[in-house]
Amino acid sequence: MAYESDRRPGEIHLYMGTLDTPEIHPVNFHVCYKERLPWLEISDDTKKYPEFP
Repeated sequence: MAYESDRRPGEIHLYMGTLDTPEIHPVNFHVCYKERLPWLEISDDTKKYPEFP
């Protein structure tokens, strides 16, 4: 549902798929792109980070 990291103290990160209306939150970038499933195609033009920036 959410996670905190020592790499970004004071931040709480939420997984979009856990929100009731994720479609109202625009995607600014994708993280951990290299860990995606092989069949997952992301075809938008947003920045894709191989790992967490």
